Parts: sequence; C-alpha cells; structure tokens
Amino acid sequence: MAKKNHSLINRTALIRLLELILLIILILSVLWPKRNIVREWQEKKRTENEIVRWKEASEKYPGYRDIYLRLAVLNWKIKNDEKAKENLQKAKELDPNFEMTKEIEESIQEEEEKI
Repeated sequence: MAKKNHSLINRTALIRLLELILLIILILSVLWPKRNIVREWQEKKRTENEIVRWKEASEKYPGYRDIYLRLAVLNWKIKNDEKAKENLQKAKELDPNFEMTKEIEESIQEEEEKI
C-alpha cells in the first residue's frame, strides 16, 4: 500500500510539473508577440524623434544635402513615403549628381514595386 501511495505522489508531482510547464509556455506564447509590438512602437518613436532633430537641422542648414537624404531614409523607415520622396527630391535638387541619392531612390522604388 505504501508503494502505491509513493507512486501516486510521484505521478501527481509529475502531472503538476507538466501543468506548470504548459502554463509557462502558454503565458510566453501570449506575451512574446506583444514584446515585438512594443519594441516596434519604441523604434518608431525613436525614429520620429530623430526626424524632428533632422528637420531642425534642415532649417538651420537648408542647403545641406545629407540632411535631406537622412530625412528621406528615416521617413521611408516609418513608411511615410510621401515625406521620404519630398526629402529625396530636395536632396536631388541640391546635388543632382550625388550617387547616394540615386541609390536611395532606387531602393525606395524597389520596395514600392514589391508591395
């Protein structure tokens, strides 16, 4: 009888352990995607703050091509395509032969074609 009781206790402990493991897996499966959403939101906010700083720089240095290239890339990153194109156009006006401007423009066009 004692042996059956001992076996029953081990079995019960094993079942409780498995339940705990399943509960942890369930909690992680629910919370893990939210971590990514929060991380994406934080990244977008950082990018938006960076855009504000670069816009301020563009007001201080309106003829500086690289500012507009950076603004184009940042806006493109947060899917603000119209602003990205405006800033890219401004960079092209300031320096129409700059190779990086052409490369960024091609990258944006390639991404648009994928969509």
